Amino acid sequence: MSNETTGRPLGLSIILVALICSNTFGAFTLLTQPEYFLKQFSAMSLPKVHLLVGAAISSVIALLAMWFWKQWGFILIQITFVVVIISDVLFGIYYHIVVASTAYILLMLFAWPARSQFR
Repeated sequence: MSNETTGRPLGLSIILVALICSNTFGAFTLLTQPEYFLKQFSAMSLPKVHLLVGAAISSVIALLAMWFWKQWGFILIQITFVVVIISDVLFGIYYHIVVASTAYILLMLFAWPARSQFR
């Protein structure tokens, strides 16, 4: 099933909206409650929290670009995923490796078959 106007598969539309919302919420939470992350993860510091905010914002930008079929968004989300996974490992945020990997796999499950539409 796909959207008649854009040719975007319904599953891709759903996962893009869900990830845009979750990354926006993540960036907001990191910005408004950095002390939680500083207490929860011993390897964290304020500059590292800001790096994660940047990664969340980068994800939102990439996902919005993917919504508009921009190939650079498809590439940027993959780069951002690598940065997030490396950061999670270095900062000891192990549960997020599972969350981010699951989200990335779901995104690629729907985006990869439509990759030729990204221009």
